[in-house]
Amino acid sequence: MTPNPTRPIAVLFLFAFLTSASYVLTSALGVSWYLGRVGASALPVVLAASAVAVVFVSSLTYAAISSVRTRRCLVICWSLMLVVSIILSLRLQTSGHSVYLLGLLYVLGEIRGCLNTVFLTTLATDQFNHSSSKRPYAMVAAGAPTAGIVVGLMMGYDPSHFSDVRFIQVIAGLDAAVLLLALFLPRSHTSTDNRAAPANANSASDEKESGPVIEQSDVYRFRFSLAMLLVMETAVLTLIGFQWKYAVSEYLHENETAMIAYFAMYYAATDILILSFQLAVAGRMLDRFGIGVALVGYPLLLACTGAVALFTQLIWSWFVLMTLTRGLDVVRRSLHDPSLSAAFALFHAKTRRKVIVFVKGVCKPTAEVITSILLLLYADGLGFQRFTIYWWCLLIPWIIAAWTVSRIYRSYHPSPGNASDEKCRNFNHNNTAAQEYREQEHREQSKQLGQRPHLNDSQR
Repeated sequence: MTPNPTRPIAVLFLFAFLTSASYVLTSALGVSWYLGRVGASALPVVLAASAVAVVFVSSLTYAAISSVRTRRCLVICWSLMLVVSIILSLRLQTSGHSVYLLGLLYVLGEIRGCLNTVFLTTLATDQFNHSSSKRPYAMVAAGAPTAGIVVGLMMGYDPSHFSDVRFIQVIAGLDAAVLLLALFLPRSHTSTDNRAAPANANSASDEKESGPVIEQSDVYRFRFSLAMLLVMETAVLTLIGFQWKYAVSEYLHENETAMIAYFAMYYAATDILILSFQLAVAGRMLDRFGIGVALVGYPLLLACTGAVALFTQLIWSWFVLMTLTRGLDVVRRSLHDPSLSAAFALFHAKTRRKVIVFVKGVCKPTAEVITSILLLLYADGLGFQRFTIYWWCLLIPWIIAAWTVSRIYRSYHPSPGNASDEKCRNFNHNNTAAQEYREQEHREQSKQLGQRPHLNDSQR
């Protein structure tokens, strides 16, 4: 029988909640403290430093996840972040305005965001890669906005009640909870199936081992399009993020308390919308229209706000418009990101892990490094409109890559609109055969375990 997905969804939801809560805390505090105590003029420096650090960490993760089990790699990463959080809590007691400590906190937030994305995507696709519905992805992803609501309301109520050290101690506690949760993370169907499959498996086993049958030319184009999509998305969001933080800093006059309250309420408000959207319509919408609407629709919405930004002149209008533009994270996190996670399910398990870490953990932070270095070199001489023109132009290759990914995915993965396609029928047949084989192997293993005391001498 098909395994009950309720427990894996609940555990992965809790994983998303804990990791996102620590990320929101670290990111909000890192940005607010750095802007308030160092200043917006030094923002490009810490952006470049954080991007370089993320590339280094993600490269190590890429090397480790190829040879180490995902759970073990996760335990190592969160143990290191727990140690860093404890060290920060001790050092901030005496050096609360140290540029290096504040920069380290900012960098740690970016590293958390990268690792959260890589591991949550890997765990979700390993667990639900054979599911025909996209709802498990949306339900697991709902853990992140839930964390944003809780943390945002807690910080936005009155941030002065919490000391710097107490905030960092809460982050360390969340890291410890993630390490405890790692003991209960579900095993992927793929790893279980691979251990159960005999050496002389039938054609269904061969199909299961090799993953969905994708033409070689489509494999390369699909992988390249995914990388291009993430690279262009990262470059655009890095530029938008810089504009947003700069507008907030200027509008609030670098007031640390006001910025903490603003970022906290921003995360709470957007996450309430994200959670409502994910629980109400996201899963059904993805099942009904496929991933193409989300992958292409999000950059198109950014193009609309970018067109309005070209005519923006006043600082208060920059503040409002950039808040709305950044607020499109509601679409990105409730529809776009689950769709992107589902797209990786076309790859075989081992290849999928490598592609996820390479695309999200190497290509994405590398693009952020390049964009941050360009900001460091040329940000002072660029106006608000010119910034907007640059990222608006980058939306064109992003939309093309998103359309290519959705078209290739649609040709191999069934949806209500294209279920009659030949490749879709082949995909369904192959996945059905693999699922039947896994169920047969499970029954045979259970039967063998039950008969083990009655083995004869030759069998022993």
